[in-house]
Amino acid sequence: MGRSPNLPPLLEEGELDIVLTTRHSERFEGRLLRSSPTVWIGAVGTHLPPNAPVPLVLADGPSIFRRMALAALDQRGVPWVERYTCPSLSSIQVALSAGLGITARTPEMLTSELRIFGEQEGLPPLPNVNFYVYRGHGQIGEPAIHLFDLLCSV
Repeated sequence: MGRSPNLPPLLEEGELDIVLTTRHSERFEGRLLRSSPTVWIGAVGTHLPPNAPVPLVLADGPSIFRRMALAALDQRGVPWVERYTCPSLSSIQVALSAGLGITARTPEMLTSELRIFGEQEGLPPLPNVNFYVYRGHGQIGEPAIHLFDLLCSV
């Protein structure tokens, strides 16, 4: 388990047999598993005052969700302030639940403490994110082959 940018090199080096990632690659055998909407998510009690910078809770540098959020806000000219940055999804969930700000993620991240924010709060729409499965070039075990084939058949 790891972050998407770190997985393809491990697959190439033979450290992993298969990976699930948000990164597209032509280097490996694989396929697009699904495309999911990306939405703005924050705590149920969070209020975004009009014309104030949007408080953001973001993953650090290599995050595709970070890039999508900042690009969407910048393209629309929406001011923002980074309130919390971390490398782990669990830390992002805690920060959101504490009301530190909002983030861009797929709806699967929603809990009873979180809700979706949108254009009614002055936020721009976000693009979909793709999820891919890939298998390594080297010799991989029968269980990994079976899992890869199963994932590709869905």
